[in-house]
Amino acid sequence: MRHGFVPPSQGSILFVQPTQGFTLGYYISHLRRSKAAFGLKPGVRGLAPFAALLYPAFMEQEPQQQLPPKQTLRLIVLPLLGTFASLRLYLHLVGVRHVYPGGYLVHHLFTGILILIPAAFLLAFGTRRRAVAVWARVAVGVGSGMILDEITYLVMTKASDDDYVSRTSFVGGAGFVALAVVVLWWLYKAQRE
Repeated sequence: MRHGFVPPSQGSILFVQPTQGFTLGYYISHLRRSKAAFGLKPGVRGLAPFAALLYPAFMEQEPQQQLPPKQTLRLIVLPLLGTFASLRLYLHLVGVRHVYPGGYLVHHLFTGILILIPAAFLLAFGTRRRAVAVWARVAVGVGSGMILDEITYLVMTKASDDDYVSRTSFVGGAGFVALAVVVLWWLYKAQRE
């Protein structure tokens, strides 16, 4: 079996091709002669050229969708504030309504967690599509708003229906949301500098 060369733009470096292509020995000697042929700068030393053989992403990184810091701030803060305001308006105008899927009481804190965790995973590994990058940030804002709204209610009160609309629950939720906005603003400022 013989090994051949596939340019980085075609996706992989090594592939098995039974009838044509270069031998692995030729491949390595070519690598020694011209590191630039593999997309590496001539000054790269050590194991870097061989890492490119084994791990194609070393040579050509897929572009990650990096949004500008100001857009990221807006995409998180506006849904965060909107979610908190919507939840509070609903609780005070419509009243407390519980959801019991499968007979279990589910607070919106848990729904927020189910929204936030997948979005955080997406952002941790990066995305290639702009729409996914945008919606992941929006999901971080919505999930965070749901979580921060209910922390004080579940921790500092007896978690009754009256406590949902109590002053303690509202002030605590507003305090956590304000703290989150301050942290996001600080991160935005640090990113700009």
